[in-house]
Amino acid sequence: PSAQFAAGRVSVWPPAPARFGVVRQARTRLDFAPETLLCMGVPYPLGRLLVDRGVITTEQLDTAVSRQRSVRKPLGQTLVDLGMTTVDQLLNALSAQFGIPATRVNAYTMDPDALKAVPEKIARQHLAFPLFRVGNTLTVAVADPHNLSALDDLRFATGCEIQPVVALDEEIGLAIDRFYQEIRALGAMDH
Repeated sequence: PSAQFAAGRVSVWPPAPARFGVVRQARTRLDFAPETLLCMGVPYPLGRLLVDRGVITTEQLDTAVSRQRSVRKPLGQTLVDLGMTTVDQLLNALSAQFGIPATRVNAYTMDPDALKAVPEKIARQHLAFPLFRVGNTLTVAVADPHNLSALDDLRFATGCEIQPVVALDEEIGLAIDRFYQEIRALGAMDH
């Protein structure tokens, strides 16, 4: 049997009766705490995470999923648009889901060195916004930190180690539009 450490409790799997052949129950990934699933490399659905944390109800989740299909936006953004959660609550859940820090991209000022490190085409292609650079480490806001191809492309394009933080795709897109336009404008003034 293996011990699973989750949310301050230890559960042994399989349960004692099952170990002795008496009862064997099927376990789904939702039977585990999000932190345990993360350690196991299994994603925990965002909607379920928000319900489990008491941020939204199951009914609100069902409504948002139905709405999401028609508006074709990410579930998190749909929940915020419907007023069912706040951006900060959503970012806290995304941080727990992915196991990395979350950030509000609009809370940062432009770091020209970071922006120059990532070509605009790559930033747009992968919906990634460079926040700051310290030495050879570039911290980048991404909407999907599990997209290893995007992280590899960023690493190759910049020559830096990439430290991802999760952010809302809408905020990343707005930041790319605004700050790369400013960089182009500054470049035009230099000529």
